[in-house]
Amino acid sequence: MRKAMKGNFVLLGILFLTLLFGCKKDSTTPHSNWGTKENELRIYAIENVTFVIKKDNSLWARGGNFTYEAGNKNNGFKLVENNVKKVEGDCCSLYIQKTDNSVWGSKPYFLSDTLLWSVNSPLEKITDGAADISSGTGFLAILKTDGTAWAIGQNNSGQFGLGNRSNNDLPLTQIARDVKQLATGFSNIYLLKNDGSLWSAGDNLYGKLGYPSAKDQYTFKKISDDIKLVRANASNVIMINNKDEAWSFGSNVNGNQGLGTRNSDPTYPHKIADQVAEVYPNTPTSYFLKTDGTLWAAGVHSNGIPGYESGKSTFTFTQVAENVDGMTFGTRAYHVIMRKDSKYIGAGNNEFKQLNNVASLRVKSWEEFMLVK
Repeated sequence: MRKAMKGNFVLLGILFLTLLFGCKKDSTTPHSNWGTKENELRIYAIENVTFVIKKDNSLWARGGNFTYEAGNKNNGFKLVENNVKKVEGDCCSLYIQKTDNSVWGSKPYFLSDTLLWSVNSPLEKITDGAADISSGTGFLAILKTDGTAWAIGQNNSGQFGLGNRSNNDLPLTQIARDVKQLATGFSNIYLLKNDGSLWSAGDNLYGKLGYPSAKDQYTFKKISDDIKLVRANASNVIMINNKDEAWSFGSNVNGNQGLGTRNSDPTYPHKIADQVAEVYPNTPTSYFLKTDGTLWAAGVHSNGIPGYESGKSTFTFTQVAENVDGMTFGTRAYHVIMRKDSKYIGAGNNEFKQLNNVASLRVKSWEEFMLVK
């Protein structure tokens, strides 16, 4: 009997060690910072600017007002800030989450208009204790480490969920509790609660609330349950449920809902794929990354954003790459960068030299992205 008990203890010990050292990360877990398996680079496409956060947490930028006349030094990148964890923004605002989880912002901050560069305001501290940030048009949503969600700026469509709308900017305001992830569109906020329920507030254009509504939604209303990830961009939203199914809703003006056609009618949550690890809704083209590393796209072939036969659009989701770790998830950006086969590859709008120093308005086919040194 003692031998049997001893044997059981040995088996339990082996099982414990296996669980402790032998378990690999679930391949279906979304990449929080794509292409950073060695914590080397985090890349963000925002408007006409490409931001890169290096391993030392320094933030660099090229394109727009940062390197309109890009030179050879640092491959056209300009140092913006140090100790940076994440960057968000739109045409006229810039927000930074620092490594100490403080949030800083500047409004106005013009990314692309060289004539307005001189009126940009310095970054000022907004709050502490941030777990994540996400910006819409003229407002910023903040998820704090205690699970509370906050917002600051424009509430012109009732996206703060306070029961009303305002034409004046609002100060930093708590808008929800028990939140584990948030996302923002043009004038919407999406809250993923700890129980897996997804909620939305804001304008109802294109069905981007996720449900039929006769008017804008001024309080948060539930869209769905059993959700583990939500991404939003402009007027498009894609969510992933606990079965790794991707569901999309919002604008189909560019055919990026994968329905086979393009029109301006509202679209509500519809399944677009199984076995999905990450999603990237965008205005001209939406993408999703499957757990097998294949990247799929649907939408118009706009500004050179490629992935399929040059010059052609596809209104159903089509595989455009394989061996992909992830790609940029930008705010109204018309350029994209993906990490494929351990290389960073970019394409799309290059008017402000956000991809390379070549005097070309568009990079029409995938080219290796010139990284900051």
